Amino acid sequence: MIASGLAVAVGNDIPFMGAYATALIELEGAAGVGRIINGHLKSGRIDALTGERLLEALALQQKTAAGPLRNTITREVATLVREEPLFAGAAARQFGYGGRWRPDRTADR
Repeated sequence: MIASGLAVAVGNDIPFMGAYATALIELEGAAGVGRIINGHLKSGRIDALTGERLLEALALQQKTAAGPLRNTITREVATLVREEPLFAGAAARQFGYGGRWRPDRTADR
């Protein structure tokens, strides 16, 4: 239900899209992260604002999640940015790393 709600929100640019994305990560953990990245961010069907909002939801979860999920989010976003460089600016803004964030430095901590 949450995944389908997120799909509707993404497709219609609904303002509470981030709430669906956050809930999906909370309920499904790494699988939810994969759904957001592979099903939406890598789809080629979203605009920059939608991408920014989805990355914002991932960043919020990354900052509060337990270690393993935090590491998964970091790795998956780094992979996304390497594969889709147009997300680099949004990732840097949302993850708060400024000029220090580099997608090639995502070792597990």
